[in-house]
Amino acid sequence: MSDLRELLDGLAGEAPRYDVVPAVRARRQRRIRHRRIAGVGLLASAVIVAVGTQVPRAFGPPGDSPAAQPFPTVWNGCQAQRLPLPAGYDGVSAVGAMDPTGRYLGGGASRGQTSIAVIWDRGGQPRQVPVQGDSVGVADLDATGTALVSSVVDGENVGWIVRDGIAARLPGTDVAVLRFNATGQVLGRIGMRPMVWRDASRQPTPLPLPDGITQAAVYDIADDGTVVGTIHGTAGPRPYLWHPDGTGEELALPEQAAEPIQDVRVGAVYGDWITGAVRYGDSAGTTLLIRWNRATGRQSWWPARSMPDAYGDGIGAGADRFHDGRARLDPDTVHAGTDIELTAFGTGRTLPTAAGAVPPTNGPDAQFAAISRDGSVIGGSQEFPIAAGSEQTIPGAVWWRCD
Repeated sequence: MSDLRELLDGLAGEAPRYDVVPAVRARRQRRIRHRRIAGVGLLASAVIVAVGTQVPRAFGPPGDSPAAQPFPTVWNGCQAQRLPLPAGYDGVSAVGAMDPTGRYLGGGASRGQTSIAVIWDRGGQPRQVPVQGDSVGVADLDATGTALVSSVVDGENVGWIVRDGIAARLPGTDVAVLRFNATGQVLGRIGMRPMVWRDASRQPTPLPLPDGITQAAVYDIADDGTVVGTIHGTAGPRPYLWHPDGTGEELALPEQAAEPIQDVRVGAVYGDWITGAVRYGDSAGTTLLIRWNRATGRQSWWPARSMPDAYGDGIGAGADRFHDGRARLDPDTVHAGTDIELTAFGTGRTLPTAAGAVPPTNGPDAQFAAISRDGSVIGGSQEFPIAAGSEQTIPGAVWWRCD
């Protein structure tokens, strides 16, 4: 949600002029360079394998191979489509969330200085989410269309659960919502402190941090209340799991992940499986995709080009760029002329571009934010001209559906 809210906030602060787009892009480019320096990879972008290269084999203990839990189940016949918006909202838009089945997508759209949260159904039809405030966006969805929504009200970050068109505000001050599970427990933050709302009508419970740890990031909550994320201390970032009773344990990294650890992401937890990635080593570093089995304690890992943007029950999705004879990439400059690709367990697939989308001057050809459990639906955004024949572009919400 942070990228989507930044785009919408950029428009809200500088609209209604379309020349706000370069300013938004400049912020995005600063973020790209910061992440590149940090070793995360361009735009925390995709786990990919270039077309024509050999698919890397799986590593890790026998019995935890990808064949045990194939992901995704479908890849052929992928189609890209720009998602329509509610009447009057023709500014920046992007997908920021998806229910696990891919039936509903959620995101945000803008009109001048106003932003709204939007939910698209299986047919791609939009509806506005009835939530108060500015910088409105959907953080998470379930298969019934119930949404977890963020907004800013009177300068304060607020979280909402929207069910059957009725919005209920979560208790707490300066609330940032992230995910919710099938039992209605909500994962989020108050300020920078990770919290869980075990009951959405009551004050949240802070997640305890290990001794010596002052900072943590959380990413997902399982149906039983288990939370996954990362902790940050003097040894750098480490993957971490909080049990429903509040006790925690560090998840082991593969032995190959030598110091220094540049970045760790624990993206999703579902059933016994936890998915994530680590980037380690000096300079550009090396990235491994990781799956932990929390029932057996075993892990599997695979080499990858860079960190994923969006995580599902397998590993994730994202966009990366390749030298294709038309553009030269250097550490500080990003050029057009790129391919869009997806990865699941090291199997690369090129995705089509939505009709009307154009390669951006800076950044990848697409940005991914959400992927369904079976990998058949992906949500994100691409760049589109603000008007026919215009060289100025804005992000537009896109989904990819694979038969």
